[in-house]
Amino acid sequence: MKCAGQISEKDYVAAQWLHLRLRPVFRVLGFLLLVLWVVALCGKFSQGFENTVDYVFAFITFYMLLLFGFSIPRKWKRIYRNYKLIQAPFEWVFTKERIFSKTAHSEAYVDWDAFIKWRVGKKYVLLYQASNLMNIIPKEGFVSDEDFAAALELFKEKLGKPV
Repeated sequence: MKCAGQISEKDYVAAQWLHLRLRPVFRVLGFLLLVLWVVALCGKFSQGFENTVDYVFAFITFYMLLLFGFSIPRKWKRIYRNYKLIQAPFEWVFTKERIFSKTAHSEAYVDWDAFIKWRVGKKYVLLYQASNLMNIIPKEGFVSDEDFAAALELFKEKLGKPV
C-alpha cells in the first residue's frame, strides 16, 4: 500500500487535536466536568462575584478558553512553519515486513517494531514512535478507500488495536 502527499498547516493542527483526543471514558468524564463547570460559572454570574475565589474561578475559565482556543493552536502553526521537513512532499509504502518513507530530504526503511501505537481519526492516522513523536498519515494520500482500509488492517495486525 502506498500513501503520498504533503502535510499542510491545517493538516498539522488537525493531527495535533487528534493526538490530544481522549479515550471515550475520559471524554464522558471531561464532558460532565465541563457541564458542571459551566453551571457553576453561570450561577456565579447570576449571583454576582462576592469574594476572591469567584474572581479566580472566572479567571481560570477565561484562561482555559484563551489557552485552548487561541494560544495552543497558534503555537502548533508556528511549529509547522518552522518545521521544514514536514512541509515537504512525502511517500510512504507499507509492507508486512517494514515501512519505506521517502521525502525530498531523506529515504528510510523503518521496521514495524519502531512504532509503539497508532491512532485513527476521520482524516488521519497517527503512527507513534514514542508517546510524543508521531508520523501523520493522511487518508487522502491513499489511491483508494480499499488501499486505506488495507493499511488500517495492516496497522492493526502489526501494532494492535488503535488507541
